[in-house]
Amino acid sequence: MIVIPMVGLSSRFTKAGYRKPKFMLPLGDCTVFSHAVGSFSAYFGDQRFLFVVRDVEGTADFVRRECDALGIANARVVVLPEMTRGQAETVMEGLSRGGCPDDEPVTIFNVDTFRP
Repeated sequence: MIVIPMVGLSSRFTKAGYRKPKFMLPLGDCTVFSHAVGSFSAYFGDQRFLFVVRDVEGTADFVRRECDALGIANARVVVLPEMTRGQAETVMEGLSRGGCPDDEPVTIFNVDTFRP
């Protein structure tokens, strides 16, 4: 399973005047989200993807639309009701709320990391 935690505040971008979370911003012909998650395109057909979000700015719907557009066969979005204390807690909450087995291997990747 590939886990993408997306609960951060994007505070630096907000302070710089951006109104949307960083992963929603356009970058070339697609979004930051698409660039980051697209790096896993070889796994879209056979791996489960878990996106852990807070539903601000329509994040859950945005993620579902992006996953459909990318062709991810098995994507699940877990919405957390509040901020966490960091990435580790976000991932643990997402795995728990997503009903993921404790023995399933996971790869954790940031939604704003990619190499163009």
